[in-house]
Amino acid sequence: MAHDAESFTALRDSLRDSLRMLSCVPKLDDKGIITEKVEQRFFPAGTAKIVLTHSKLRRLFKFVADAVLASRLQPEQLAQEASDETICNFLAILVFSKCDLEAFVSFTLKLVVPHGSIHHPLTLPIEDRSILASILNSQFAAEDFYEHQFAFFAPILEKHKEIKSSYRRLPYLQEKLIGQGSFGKIYKVTISPGHYRYDDLFTNDRKLVLARKDFVLDSKDKAHEKERDVIREIVGNAKKHDNIVENWGSLQIGSTYSLFMDLAECDLKQYMINNPNAPDSFEAKADLLHCAVGLAGAIAYLHEDLESSTFERLSCFHMDLKPQNILVVLDSKGKPQWKLSDFNMSRVKRLRTDEHFSLRRRGTFNQVLDINKLFKRTVPDTSDPATTDYTINRRGFGTYLAPEACVGNAVYAEGDTWSLGCVIVVVFSYLYGGQTAVTRFSDLRAKQGFDAFFTFANTRSQHKLSDARNSDAVGTWLQELRFKTAKRHAREGLIFDTMLGFLEREVLIIDPTSRQQTTARDIKQKLLDACNAYRAVESTRVESPKTPKHRFRLASVFSTKKQSTLSSHLHQSVWRLPPLSGSWRNCVFGPHAEPFVCVTDSSLVAYSLGHVLLTDEPNDLIKLGAVAPLNARRLWSGNVAASAQFVIAVTDHESFDCYIYHIPQPDSATSKLELVAHWELELPRIRKVAISPDARYAAFVLNTDPITGEDAPLHIVSLNWLQVAGNNQKLHSMVSSSSESSSTASTPLGRPLSLPCPAEDVRDLSFSAVGGLYAVVKPTYIKPKQEYAMTVFSWHIESGRPLPLPRSKISHDGKDDLLHRLFTSFAPYNTSMAFTVISQEKRVISRAWDPKIFKQSRAQSCRLMKILMDNNDRNILAIGTKQANDELQLFTFPTSTTQEEFQPDGVASLPGMKYGSKFAAAFASQLTQSRERRYVLVSSIDDNVIRVIRTYLDAP
Repeated sequence: MAHDAESFTALRDSLRDSLRMLSCVPKLDDKGIITEKVEQRFFPAGTAKIVLTHSKLRRLFKFVADAVLASRLQPEQLAQEASDETICNFLAILVFSKCDLEAFVSFTLKLVVPHGSIHHPLTLPIEDRSILASILNSQFAAEDFYEHQFAFFAPILEKHKEIKSSYRRLPYLQEKLIGQGSFGKIYKVTISPGHYRYDDLFTNDRKLVLARKDFVLDSKDKAHEKERDVIREIVGNAKKHDNIVENWGSLQIGSTYSLFMDLAECDLKQYMINNPNAPDSFEAKADLLHCAVGLAGAIAYLHEDLESSTFERLSCFHMDLKPQNILVVLDSKGKPQWKLSDFNMSRVKRLRTDEHFSLRRRGTFNQVLDINKLFKRTVPDTSDPATTDYTINRRGFGTYLAPEACVGNAVYAEGDTWSLGCVIVVVFSYLYGGQTAVTRFSDLRAKQGFDAFFTFANTRSQHKLSDARNSDAVGTWLQELRFKTAKRHAREGLIFDTMLGFLEREVLIIDPTSRQQTTARDIKQKLLDACNAYRAVESTRVESPKTPKHRFRLASVFSTKKQSTLSSHLHQSVWRLPPLSGSWRNCVFGPHAEPFVCVTDSSLVAYSLGHVLLTDEPNDLIKLGAVAPLNARRLWSGNVAASAQFVIAVTDHESFDCYIYHIPQPDSATSKLELVAHWELELPRIRKVAISPDARYAAFVLNTDPITGEDAPLHIVSLNWLQVAGNNQKLHSMVSSSSESSSTASTPLGRPLSLPCPAEDVRDLSFSAVGGLYAVVKPTYIKPKQEYAMTVFSWHIESGRPLPLPRSKISHDGKDDLLHRLFTSFAPYNTSMAFTVISQEKRVISRAWDPKIFKQSRAQSCRLMKILMDNNDRNILAIGTKQANDELQLFTFPTSTTQEEFQPDGVASLPGMKYGSKFAAAFASQLTQSRERRYVLVSSIDDNVIRVIRTYLDAP
């Protein structure tokens, strides 16, 4: 018997070791510090079956049978009986508790053998110790069994189902606290294989990572019950929505109620913090707005399309929409998707069955019959950090809550509409300037006393809805977003103006009754329009022509479809700028007419016209500064280029001598020109200078060396490398962005590109808005073909790679026609690598990078002096005169014209300007009341007095 007992102990301990090897010890991740929770060890579901195989059970029951005198027990039969899951688990607990042979014998005789002495069904775990003592015939064995049994019964979670019991082990391999608020804590949990049941047949066969939100049950507030009921109605209904967080099940153990859901990469607030830069392309901005479309659709679904599992019509009000409750998850293709979460503040309302239901128009929310008493939000006690949500400001109002929610009034769906509008304003702030803009907007709101999208007219402690007012800070911010985005890119500015104008007029309205007229579905449609508008802008962009497959595409260029014409309802403004001393050299506009730079031989003055363009008041003109060359013996040459951020000016010195000035804040009244670079180099004099519209690059054409007679050198320089110089310090070193290696450069500008013509033949040097640089060369006579032709060289800026383009033949009407210059004006397209050239003041030559796309027309009865492209390349704007008149006028004609001869449309006269006048011109637009108003600015110089004429192209 001793030998048998010793053999039994060896088998039991061997089985125990096998069980231990399969057990799991949960790990807690606390800010990167991993701690093992040994006391929470558990055995994954099915462990007993894995270890206690039929052969091992037979061996185990052989010892039991031998221990019973005159036994007729059959080990094979007992092993078959133990295949029952409950019996197998009981035996595993006996093994792990190191119970002796007598306990196994007692258990076998009472529960395993057919017709044992205990006949009632056995359910594990067993809470009554007396029952265990009766089964095992030992108080000590019962205590050991009781303590170890719970490790074998970690719960198995079920999809869309609620599990409730007194489990003492949880099936988590690892858990990490990732967030908390006023209603609970959120953990990232890794669930053990076998502990999540998808349906009646399948469980997880590998680790499953989910998010778990824990609530502490409170019989008074019952926040957990509200959220549980809402989740059950939302996820258990007949319809689904991809942008609402999926409920993976729930678990209640004692006073802790846990909800399981998709694990997000982060919430929307953290996403913007983690990715501080604004999206860098229109396609990326469209993708972000596509996520917002889904979010608005989720709110519309909750309001209008929710159905219970019995197909009853329901309406759910979220009541706590904010970036922290918008989860960012990755879909099956790895793309971000926004999901609405955190329904602890929500309520589901059941509808009367005898009334028609529609939430698309005003008043319909009154048709909703409450399940419980109408919800009113209570202001939390912010003095208790343990119960204060980090999105609640110091006045106790949620930043994104509607005014009616903050004064204790009843909250309906229009409260969600307000919150959704606030979130979208933040999203557009992020689109404009990244996290920096989002933070700045928050700081502006906070200056009003509390961070919200509205304010109160008085300071009393108990406010009424009638005290609420629209926030001046929000209004100012919306105006700034519209204005600055329009200056940066007209078509994007129109998107901003349309969306933000809609929110300001239709959504961010204090009176909830008026706000009822706009639904979440309406907001969704507006967002979808904005998303599609961004994709339309992106589709007009071009790619680097690295291979024939990726050459510039010009689907919209030279379309034969009839283009829109300009309005004849015009308005002109004429402003006179203060006179300047010295001999006039030049005046130029930057992109979108910002800045405006005037140059005399001794002074360069830069102005910001932004405020004047908004108010039409010349007194609002901002003077950014007046500067002169550091060397008093040198004068400005008039060779100048400007962008919204930089002004580049060249002196008359015989060698390379240029100044680069920075404009830190173009729209600020306190912004001044700052000298950031002065390059005085032993190189030929600068012949032409240009700056890209985005201020990232500058280009210089230098005079041809008269001794060597080599081709004109062209330098493309990155302005991202500019360094601020001291008052007397000169910067002589820059990194060239040309394709040649700067390490072997023969000049501080980097090795030049070769321009195969003399510098004096370069008539125009211009950047395009789509990544190209053009150099227009004086037309020449081609003897073999007996024709005149014009050559335009072009380069891809990023690579410095030349883009081949055949010469453009110029038709003319004989020798008399050649009295006029063969080159008159040049204008690149804004959305395509294409351009239009005016020759002989009447020939209109348009060319794209496809050699087949070329046309030449003749303007009748007029002389064209300068041309501009409108922002969408549909119309060409020209300044010139009628055939027998010297008065300058503004003309227009469509880019799509295919006629050999055409008559430009006269738009307006330019008073005081004549043929031969010195002038500069720019096309610009501004957005007012969701409309784009286009205009042309023309500056003229007369007796040292500058006049700026604005001619509107659209009706007011």
